Amino acid sequence: RINYKPFQDYTDLPILRDAIQRLIGPACSGVTVTHTTPTVLGILVEPTERPRHHGWHRDLVSDVPLAQQKTPERMKIVAERWHRTTTLNQVNCAIYPDPCLWYVPGSHARMHDLPGEKQEFCYVTEKSPFDAMQGTHAELEAAYLEAAYNFPGAVRVYLDAGDFMVYRNGGWHTGLYTTHTPRATIHDSLGYQWPTAPEATPNNAPNTVPNTAPKAETK
Repeated sequence: RINYKPFQDYTDLPILRDAIQRLIGPACSGVTVTHTTPTVLGILVEPTERPRHHGWHRDLVSDVPLAQQKTPERMKIVAERWHRTTTLNQVNCAIYPDPCLWYVPGSHARMHDLPGEKQEFCYVTEKSPFDAMQGTHAELEAAYLEAAYNFPGAVRVYLDAGDFMVYRNGGWHTGLYTTHTPRATIHDSLGYQWPTAPEATPNNAPNTVPNTAPKAETK
């Protein structure tokens, strides 16, 4: 049986709630800032059987079949949430040092993809090509690391124990996990908890992420 009290204590930390509200902006009337989503909150640990490359992806489309990821209907849904600071905020809070996350800085500020940015799987219908790779642990780790380094603009994120990282999960990101590196990282999301009253809806959110990225060029 899991003791959920430590998670509740983490949820209720006043200093953390205050920091998050200052980060994503003041809430509207009747709206509560929260950094705990029950369907997301958990602990990320290292794999036990083989290394793993999560696969480069953007959230909001990673669970959509490949043929539907760029349809006008899906992109409309993405556009409605993309630049709003009240959504698409993910948290990694490291209990042990954690070097697993890779991210492309700036990709969160643009919906279009640049050359070399491509998602080749869907969590629901297609497996990540990295899951099909065969080899020794050392060979797999080397291949995964090369794939991460070769993704345009990617940087590795190093978290020390106790670091609390907030990132926009609409940006390109992936994770590289090894069996020999202990991992225990609180994974969470943050945003606003909306009441049911019609006057307090996500459309009233006060803040958005500025769209300062250059527009995609077509030839």
